[in-house]
Amino acid sequence: MQITLDKIGKKFNRRWIFKDINFTFEPRGTYAILGSNGSGKSTLLDILSAHNSATKGHIEFTIEGEKILKENVYKHLSLAAPYLDLPEELSYREILEFHSKFKEPLLKIEEIISLTGLNKDAEKQVRYFSSGMRQRVKLALAILFSSGMILLDEPTSHLDKKGIEWYKDILNKYRQDRLLILASNDPDEYEMCNTFLSIEDYK
Repeated sequence: MQITLDKIGKKFNRRWIFKDINFTFEPRGTYAILGSNGSGKSTLLDILSAHNSATKGHIEFTIEGEKILKENVYKHLSLAAPYLDLPEELSYREILEFHSKFKEPLLKIEEIISLTGLNKDAEKQVRYFSSGMRQRVKLALAILFSSGMILLDEPTSHLDKKGIEWYKDILNKYRQDRLLILASNDPDEYEMCNTFLSIEDYK
C-alpha cells in the first residue's frame, strides 16, 4: 500500500489542526507521526485509515500502481487505537475467530492466544479484561492478521514494562514488510521506525 497526501489539512470549529501536508508513505516503509498530546496525530491517522476525511487536499491510496477507492481501504489495513472498543460480550477466542473471517491470521488461533500470554483467559468475556489485557488483544488483531498496512496509535498504552517488550517483539517478528505507521510521542513505541512526520511542522 502506498499513500500520497497532497496539501492535506483538517479543521475543527474554524481552527486548523494541521494544513498543507505533502507526504508519501511508501510500501513496506516504517513511519512515525510525532507531536504533542492534542496536536492531531490521531486525526491524521484516522484520515490515513479512511475513517475520516480531510477538510482540504487530496489523498490517494494505491497498491502496485492501482488506485484503491476510499471505501475499500479498510480491506487492506489493520488498526489499533485507544479509542477503538472491543466487543465486550465476546470471549477472547470468539473475537479472534470472528476477526479471522475478515482477515487471514498469520498463526493458528491457539498460537495467537499463547503468544499473547492469555491462555487462561481465552474463554473469558473481554468485559472482564484489564486495560493491559485489552491492549494486548488490540495489538494481536492488528499485527497478527494479514493486511498490507498496520496503523498503531499509542500502541503501548496501558502496557507494563513486560508488555512493552512483548509489543516490540511481535511487531519486529510479524510486521512482514507491511507499511507501518505509528502515531506517538514516546520514543519507546517507534524505535523501529526510520522516517518521521512531525505534525508541529504543519500548523
